[in-house]
Amino acid sequence: IREFLNQSQLALQHNSSLKKQIDAMTEEMEMLKKAASRTEQLERENQHLRQILNVTSDFSHTIKRVKVLGAPFDRLRSSLIVAGGEDAGLLKNQPVTTADGVVGRISEVGSSASRVMLITDVNSRIPVQIESSGEQAILAGQNSDEMIIVHIETARSENGVDVKTHEAKVGDKLVTSGFGGLFPPNLPVGFISQILGDTIFVSPLAKPRNSPYVNVIESPITSDES
Repeated sequence: IREFLNQSQLALQHNSSLKKQIDAMTEEMEMLKKAASRTEQLERENQHLRQILNVTSDFSHTIKRVKVLGAPFDRLRSSLIVAGGEDAGLLKNQPVTTADGVVGRISEVGSSASRVMLITDVNSRIPVQIESSGEQAILAGQNSDEMIIVHIETARSENGVDVKTHEAKVGDKLVTSGFGGLFPPNLPVGFISQILGDTIFVSPLAKPRNSPYVNVIESPITSDES
């Protein structure tokens, strides 16, 4: 009986030791899972930030990321209100983008908030080019989901009348041309959604109302465009 009791005690001690080892291993595995999860989260955040910045290594401008405060309803203009104004060093006419493309430009600067005129605003004009052909154009907002091209460079003259001979087609991507100095070149803007007669409609790539943050390109702005 004594031998049996001794063996039972040893077995209990062994089981207790195994339980402690299992508990320690379980705790270590939980810590490793948390660390792996945190690593994945950081990687997702880094990838998201890289997408938000949407810049290449040769992009020479600095960028400030600001929070979108809201999109006031106004039939006469299309705009966003963003956090940051004079207190953040924001300036009128600085370009605003998301990871998808150009949003617009700062039109009004307050002490701690600013208004962004969207590229869909009826007062917006952006020099662009068709990425595939290099044709230059001016893109105008209409206070709607689509913009239109109001001028395209390529044309020929027939009997003293300019006739458009553009190569634009549905699906073509438009990027900023850099003319005028307001927007840096090669920023994605939109794509041609439809062509009805002489009217070329363009849908914007960026959906700023769906983004909690936008980027303000802090390039030196010399234009007095209102």
